[in-house]
Amino acid sequence: MILYNLRCIFLYVVNWIYQYLINICKCICGCGYYCLGGCKYSLWTLCDITWKDLQKEIKNNKEKIKWEYVSESKYITLQIVNDNPQLPWYYGDDNIESVPGYYGLSQNPNLDWKFIEDNLDKPWMWYVISHRNFVTWPIVKKYSQLAWDWNIISLKSFITPKIVNDNPDIPWCWGSKYPCNVKEGLSSNPNLTLQFIKDNLTKRWCWYYLSNHPNLTMDWIIQLSKLPYDFNKIYKGLIPLCDVDPSKIPWNWYSLSINNNIKVKNIIKNSELPWIWNIMHQRNDITIEIVMHYKHLPWNWDRISHWTTLTWKMIVNNKNISWNWSKLSIHLNITLQIIKSNLDAPWQWYYVSHNPNITWQDIRNNPSLPWDYHGMSLNPNLSYQPFYHINLPWNWKKLQYNLYSKHPILVYRKEFKQFKKEVQPILDSHLKIENIINLIYEYIVDYPTHINIVNAQAMKKLFGG
Repeated sequence: MILYNLRCIFLYVVNWIYQYLINICKCICGCGYYCLGGCKYSLWTLCDITWKDLQKEIKNNKEKIKWEYVSESKYITLQIVNDNPQLPWYYGDDNIESVPGYYGLSQNPNLDWKFIEDNLDKPWMWYVISHRNFVTWPIVKKYSQLAWDWNIISLKSFITPKIVNDNPDIPWCWGSKYPCNVKEGLSSNPNLTLQFIKDNLTKRWCWYYLSNHPNLTMDWIIQLSKLPYDFNKIYKGLIPLCDVDPSKIPWNWYSLSINNNIKVKNIIKNSELPWIWNIMHQRNDITIEIVMHYKHLPWNWDRISHWTTLTWKMIVNNKNISWNWSKLSIHLNITLQIIKSNLDAPWQWYYVSHNPNITWQDIRNNPSLPWDYHGMSLNPNLSYQPFYHINLPWNWKKLQYNLYSKHPILVYRKEFKQFKKEVQPILDSHLKIENIINLIYEYIVDYPTHINIVNAQAMKKLFGG
């Protein structure tokens, strides 16, 4: 009997919640419409509308339904559309701005080519149709007069160089780059080959996408570099050059320099090409051993100075290299012993003091070194020391960040927000640190249930209580 009553109560609550959601969904976005099909502010976006629910709304509020959204619902099948031609289904509109983000039946997941073929007179959104997976080459060839998005069609995997060569009358998009519009087209087609490019040099290729093409190899670059043409003027006609100049080829050398299809050994072998050496350190196949072996190349030593694989032996044996000593000073492989043994090196003491290998004890044991307390304020090994040495030139703003994120007391404090609220004005106004000590001590004493007795006693002793 009790279970039965609980079941009845449960069903009643579920039904009440359902009715409540139905009501608030009717105009949750404040637009005055029944946003049942996908308004981004409506809960119906999460579940879509079913045909049964739509029929109810058609009966009561047909003029307020947003058909752009409803027509895209996965619950609206092609059979439902065919059986209800009197309803104002939304097929799409080339003016995408009219309904941003929603394309009606053109985007409906149940759509197939047969339905489109039977309704070619409808205002389909061909930009969206061109993206659909059911589109094949026989369909495109048979209906080439339709308003396909040829940029998208040219990208399709079923488009091969042979198809392009056999159908020159089709308005293929080769790929062009404009200030506000980039078209990939055939320049990103997965079936692209070097020979196909060479056979169509006068086409308006997008060299940015060619430089990022997954089929690209070093052979592409070398062979095209040998062609006596100025590719920057190629669209005005082939212009022979007396001398071949690889820089005349409009490759995107930034992309080529980090393209993983081009092996690092090929880059080094052809180092005379205009590679962007400043970003070469981003490549996964560049190691510190390679860099040091070919150190005559214009590597980005500023970035390499931060590599964890860099050792002090490599640094000291190559003093002529323009190392970034700020990054070396905070390097994880640099220890206090190394610093003390090489005091003539151009260490940056702000970063040395920040180095995680440097502890407060190191600083106290070496007072003659030019420590920088602004850098020390961010040292991850710092905890309570500033409270005992308030006369040192700490950077309290940096110290505040360091203590809030690293302090061993505050990490475990459940009252952290309240503590920060009280401590913040003290740090900001640079008041006496004794006040902060008192606050910490007060929290330990006043909230003994939130900190174990051992820690409380230890901290009490620590702060002189």
